[in-house]
Amino acid sequence: MKMILKYNPESATEEEVLSFESRVAARALVFDKDGKIGILHARNEGYYKLPGGGVDAGESPREALVREIAEELGCKIRDVEELGMTLEYRKAYKFRQESYCFTAKLDGEKGIPAFTEKELALGFEAVWVSTEEALSLIESNLSKKDLFSYMQVRDAAIIRFAQKLV
Repeated sequence: MKMILKYNPESATEEEVLSFESRVAARALVFDKDGKIGILHARNEGYYKLPGGGVDAGESPREALVREIAEELGCKIRDVEELGMTLEYRKAYKFRQESYCFTAKLDGEKGIPAFTEKELALGFEAVWVSTEEALSLIESNLSKKDLFSYMQVRDAAIIRFAQKLV
């Protein structure tokens, strides 16, 4: 899979990364019939992000993506295409994350997300916007927490990469 972004702002060495907790995730730009994509807004934290999340044991990234989109956007997807991957080294958190990124189309109607208690506490809501608006919202994230700056850089890079392909 093509590398979209390797983000290592704290210059973690390869040796340091060996001791980091590792997570594999799947993310997507899901397009509706009007060409808008579904993104998540965490109202209580002031940030936007692409839908997706961790790959569970025994799951492929595609299987995780289908599950995550059903949970976070409340819909089914079709025409899933590989986009690329991102790699994040979060030295302060001793954390390494690989995200497998896809594009997909909405299959049927938009549904109701099944957010976790944590996501509900963050004020999650699904919103559908153009890729340009999604990029603007993600780049203007208001949260000052370091963790969200990683998501902001990652998700903006994924959207920019996808825009070049269209």
